[in-house]
Amino acid sequence: EDIARTTMEVAENLINDERVEKFTVLQTKNYSSFLADGTKCNLMVEEGDHTVFPVSYVNGTAPEKENEIALSTLNAKELGVSVGDSLILQTGNGTTTYAVCGIYSDITNGGKTAKADIVNAQDDTTVMWSILYVSLKSPASRQEWLSEYRSKGIKAVDIADYVAQTYGQTLQQIRLAKGVAAGAAVVIIFVVIMLFMRLIVEKKRYSISLQKALGFTSGSIRKSYMIKGLLPAAVCGIDIDKLLAGAKYMDEICTDEFNDNPAYVLAVLSFLSQRMGSNISVMMPYADSLKYIADWYAQLWAESLGKRYDVNSNEVFCGQTPVKSLGVTDQHSQVQLYTGGPYDKVITFIGVETLKCVVDIPKELESIPDIAFLGGHTLNELLSSELYATRYAVTKSGHMNILISIPEVNAFTIGQLLMMFELQTAYMGEILNINAFDQPGVEEGKQATYALLGKNGYGSKLAELNAAKEANKTYSV
Repeated sequence: EDIARTTMEVAENLINDERVEKFTVLQTKNYSSFLADGTKCNLMVEEGDHTVFPVSYVNGTAPEKENEIALSTLNAKELGVSVGDSLILQTGNGTTTYAVCGIYSDITNGGKTAKADIVNAQDDTTVMWSILYVSLKSPASRQEWLSEYRSKGIKAVDIADYVAQTYGQTLQQIRLAKGVAAGAAVVIIFVVIMLFMRLIVEKKRYSISLQKALGFTSGSIRKSYMIKGLLPAAVCGIDIDKLLAGAKYMDEICTDEFNDNPAYVLAVLSFLSQRMGSNISVMMPYADSLKYIADWYAQLWAESLGKRYDVNSNEVFCGQTPVKSLGVTDQHSQVQLYTGGPYDKVITFIGVETLKCVVDIPKELESIPDIAFLGGHTLNELLSSELYATRYAVTKSGHMNILISIPEVNAFTIGQLLMMFELQTAYMGEILNINAFDQPGVEEGKQATYALLGKNGYGSKLAELNAAKEANKTYSV
């Protein structure tokens, strides 16, 4: 009774205080709650007008109507209810059914709280405590106002001090966890960058050796590769932090468990398709923004896996021939071959669930049925339908195909794609027992070019070229 009476007196003072812009009174009471199955539990309900200083809701809205109640996330989870469900409260005047109107996050009182307007105006349930939130017209008079109300025996606290007292330790722990997570992310990103650099260095070791022979230092060579990679991406407006974060995410989910490792699964499927006679790998994204992913993949797949010898120096002549394609453009130039041609190809489709913009197809030319049916749809729907239809036609014809779907095209998802394809290529090299990180065929052509152009140090290669057999002119046209 003392809490309720004191609360009313303070509220009256606030009503007559010209310095107050707005305020609300929130009183907490403890009620018994019953679920639909009869389960009983205690529920601490904060009663009052929650629209004056609204909180953010994960789902739903604040209680505004009679018989509405909002629950904290933890309460909703433990009670097994969500927005729209019913909850029964027992007060001193009987039981009343309430509709759950909102779910919000809260860490006060152990995270188990609830909010309602007024449970029952005639209810005499004891008030456990009251909190009055006040906003002043002039923040400059805040300290003077606080001192005045404190002198009346009222515990008046600045909201900043209240937050520090209530959430201080929790916020400190969150900041600590945030700092640790940020540090770990920096370390992981550094490791990913180093792995990329290691891959580049392995592929370019011959040219790097040449640069060192010409007097370049290891530091200058590393800087050159950083400049050629991440710096141009950043200059082009690509968010390299998200790009690396996507690569890191893909690296983390590519675990040792086969079913949970998308890169390993792709590598095994590629290997099996090759064993079944599919020596051509087609990459066909259905988004113009992914066009050059197919170009990059063709270079990666051909250079890494096209090898004459395995790691034991046995002649194997392995590798799938990569072919780049683009949906829907190449449906009309290549898909006939993919559906009616030989069974020597495996097609990888890449679909995008949400494109950057939605383009409506206007309802025009309704007098031409073969065109009018498109009206009211979007180009996005058309693109999605063509991907589905093309894949259906390829599947119906008995040709092997794979679908990779990404939610949207952004730096994070591109980072995932790049890392997944690189890991797929590395796994494929291990399965084929070849070195996927060298390019002897490319280096042979480079050295021959140097020799023909008279570069120093390539005299023996030039002699080898001069001693090579000439082409049989019988077959020259």
